[in-house]
Amino acid sequence: MRTFSTFLIILIFSSSSALAGRWYVNDNSTVGDVFTSAVGSDLNNGSAAAPFATLTYALTQYSAGDTIYVDAGNYIENDVIIPADLTLRGAKFGVAAGPLAAPVTRGTNESVLNFSVSFGPSLINTTVDGFTILMGTKSLGISARGLNSKVINNIIRAVTTPFTNQFGIATRQNGPARIHSFLIKNNIVTGPRFGIYFDGSSLYDLPSEISYNYVSGTFTAGFVVAGSRGHTYRANVAQNNITGMRISESGNIIEQNSFLNNALHGIRLAATDETFSNQILNNFFIQNGTGIALTEDVPAAQNNEAHFNSFSQNTNNITSTNSATFNAKCNYYGTITQSEIAAKISGNVDYINFLIDGTDVDPATPGFQTLEACNILPVKLVYFKGIWNDKYPNLTWRTDYELNNREFIIERSYNGRNFESAGVIAGNINSSIPVNYAFSDVSVSSSFNGVYYRLRQIDLDGAFSYSAIIYLKNKNSKNFEIYPNPTTGNINIKFNGGGKYSYKIISAYGRIVTSANLREGISSVNLKGLQSGTYFIKVTNAEGKSETGPIVVQ
Repeated sequence: MRTFSTFLIILIFSSSSALAGRWYVNDNSTVGDVFTSAVGSDLNNGSAAAPFATLTYALTQYSAGDTIYVDAGNYIENDVIIPADLTLRGAKFGVAAGPLAAPVTRGTNESVLNFSVSFGPSLINTTVDGFTILMGTKSLGISARGLNSKVINNIIRAVTTPFTNQFGIATRQNGPARIHSFLIKNNIVTGPRFGIYFDGSSLYDLPSEISYNYVSGTFTAGFVVAGSRGHTYRANVAQNNITGMRISESGNIIEQNSFLNNALHGIRLAATDETFSNQILNNFFIQNGTGIALTEDVPAAQNNEAHFNSFSQNTNNITSTNSATFNAKCNYYGTITQSEIAAKISGNVDYINFLIDGTDVDPATPGFQTLEACNILPVKLVYFKGIWNDKYPNLTWRTDYELNNREFIIERSYNGRNFESAGVIAGNINSSIPVNYAFSDVSVSSSFNGVYYRLRQIDLDGAFSYSAIIYLKNKNSKNFEIYPNPTTGNINIKFNGGGKYSYKIISAYGRIVTSANLREGISSVNLKGLQSGTYFIKVTNAEGKSETGPIVVQ
């Protein structure tokens, strides 16, 4: 009887942390701790009263959806990979590290990790919040991937190793192929070769936000925009880097940032076939080698624009080697003297009308704000958004004014890269008052999980520009999801209906290509041997109810 009672007590005690969904880690000191009241040991049960000693061990115990609290202290372990969906909190979780205008001081009692943290494959809702990571000469501080991935309120410090790839915070899109989205906010990164490196794939990355981060002392670039498109970089500070930001992708909004004392460039638009339709708005460029540089002459690198930015004390304000005209109207160039403005601008740059007043009229808002009227031809788009209702996507947008605006072409994409026309809405030609527009895409295939849209605005003379890309998720209730679609290899089937189910993949001629019986969850199906074309997947639940949808193999 004693043996049974003892066993029962141990069982309840060891299960208590798992039942709560919370695990705790503490080092061999309780000085400055905020989560726990005991010295950690990996022989403990991981509760607040009996924490583990290492994050490495905690990652072998938790379940998807749990939270691990790592208390203040110094942790020296091997690099870790998060194997499932998780919230990882340090002692400073919820406390911003990144700037409003400069990095903040968070005081003492940090949770210091002397190793890198990487997100494993197929993650959803994973967060790393409130750590200091001393990456030294390692290649990575934090490497994130997955849907709804958050890297917030962290400090990452590196020992610079020139010409060796080092990434303070990196986003990656590597196997298995799946949808990704990110929030990278309120972080400080100092010292690596690349500060925040936004990599990935335009096939699978949803529009994401990189905001309120401070990056300094990088050997190559503070921010790198590569691999995927359509993201927003807002209210960041890039200071004392070789280059503040390097952009080689399209459709990004770069707004309300500060680029300070970067040796070569504040922003470098490294022209490729993918470097088009970037919007650079309401930023400060101060004491850089060149404020904005367009390098390389690539014909596809068009429709990049910069407006309502403030340039001061740069060696050059804007330089361009691209044959496409760079629209840099309505910026303040530190002076109203035409000859002084022209002396710091070179290449095919349209910089008239320039602002005559460099006063920031809204200092509380990050970036350069002005009330001075200045016309950016031909259309000022206030917003572009949409929602997928019970039947099909509905898009709305508003213009503040229009000049020679012939029409809007609404363009649709199922992969974020290859766009087709979904419809045309006539413009108002000339308008000095706000105009609202709406479009319902009744012809879109409802079998897809989501659709990308952008606007192509066309002038009377045929010139055009693109809006930012938005993504609308299909809110129709379905028992299964397939992604990526289109695909070049594997697809993932996510069955939401519970219990067992079966699927069949059928060719356009009605032949069953492959089939299997599976259980609820996510399963991968190899389609690499199939010829390009359209196939159909039929999913049947245990009650015999079926749903069918198309798959495009590229």
